[in-house]
Amino acid sequence: MAKGKGIQAELARKLGISQKDAALKLKVFVDEIGAQLQNGKQIAFLGIGVLETRKRDARSVVNPATKERVSLPERTAPAFRVSGTFKEKLKQ
Repeated sequence: MAKGKGIQAELARKLGISQKDAALKLKVFVDEIGAQLQNGKQIAFLGIGVLETRKRDARSVVNPATKERVSLPERTAPAFRVSGTFKEKLKQ
């Protein structure tokens, strides 16, 4: 799995910038993704997929340790839909 430092180092190497600048660019990018999702917008990564939010209904679950029934409120969760093009690339 690619970790932040690995991506940051690759970005710095490929763009010919310092790792500090690469870290700043990644932070701005991730912050902007978060802001767009908070505003209910979808983010399309061409050739990869779509990042979006989905409503999760309120539900009741059982705590396995105590067997107590717990109520979970409605929430919004991030979701990613992989594009068909990307799925085909992964099959190769």
